[in-house]
Amino acid sequence: MRDEAALSATRIRLLVGHNIRRLRIAAKLSQAELSEMTEIPRGRISEYEAGAFSFGIDMLERFAEAFDAPYAEFFNETGFEEPKRKKR
Repeated sequence: MRDEAALSATRIRLLVGHNIRRLRIAAKLSQAELSEMTEIPRGRISEYEAGAFSFGIDMLERFAEAFDAPYAEFFNETGFEEPKRKKR
């Protein structure tokens, strides 16, 4: 049986968002500066970092170019902690 948590779209959005933020901070860039580099609105960058907005490969390509990073870097789980789900 496959592990649903490992494959969920939400988990992928959160993981990629975590890494966009991690790479941005490591590069000492503000969201506004990254916005200028990628031509992605600053508000959308905030949404990507929060894992609140789905992304396409073209957006990932813009971030990869801005950070001069391979695509795999956006799926790096080092330091990533998935938020705890609220119990119903």
